[in-house]
Amino acid sequence: MKTSAFFRNTFLTAIVLVFLAALPAAAKSQTIEMTYHGKKNGTYMYTSYVDWGNKTTTAYHKIKLKKSGRLVIGGAKLSGTKVTKRPIKVTLMNSKKKVIQPAAGGTKVTMENDGLTFYGVKAGTYYIRVKNTARYMVYAGLEKFADRGGASKKKAYTLKKGKSATGIMAAGESYKKSDWFCIKPDTPSLYITTANYGNGVYFMELTGPRLEKASVYKIKGGTIQKVSMGNLDTSGTYYVRFYRKDTTANRRGSCLYEVVWE
Repeated sequence: MKTSAFFRNTFLTAIVLVFLAALPAAAKSQTIEMTYHGKKNGTYMYTSYVDWGNKTTTAYHKIKLKKSGRLVIGGAKLSGTKVTKRPIKVTLMNSKKKVIQPAAGGTKVTMENDGLTFYGVKAGTYYIRVKNTARYMVYAGLEKFADRGGASKKKAYTLKKGKSATGIMAAGESYKKSDWFCIKPDTPSLYITTANYGNGVYFMELTGPRLEKASVYKIKGGTIQKVSMGNLDTSGTYYVRFYRKDTTANRRGSCLYEVVWE
């Protein structure tokens, strides 16, 4: 997958300049509607600015996403009119203000490339919670990410040789859901590569003719798994299933993945 334009330093600088050019008025309530700045370089951009004057007020930054994709969150404390390198701690919540990210206590973020955090999300309403911080900004950017996985074995998405497909196991989504793909091999050997671009853990299961039992692989966030299989039935259909297990971290974690039949 190509690196998003978001990760370019020049783009991050542009975000800060846009923000500083038009800071919203200081929020007076706990729930804040994030300001939408339009679509730039393929990313839908939102910001919030807070100046409580104290560290006792908790803010819920509300964001309405019309599309599914990768939600990138950053932020930092402010000094005068400058965005500093000092981090803030954010927590992603669903429309009912329930925590849906891996760390219940939140994740530290900055506006630096390596200080951003990522989530796979479906369209809908979310809140970014910030606690115990008096003066700061929050940035959210949504990048479109195709969700191809079928909801069941019967609805499996057909992978073509040499082509890749992407999918989302969204934050807050039931761990009981699976994403399905199918492959009809043209040779007795099969090579599959999958990459996890999210912050959670998923499992890839392979089943089909001549396989005595399912082959299962654990893929952690930020890793790539390569799999080879032989002695396949070229007249049969093989299935690739992505799923999460029932643990607190896996339920909260989100996964954006890519799978390629090489």
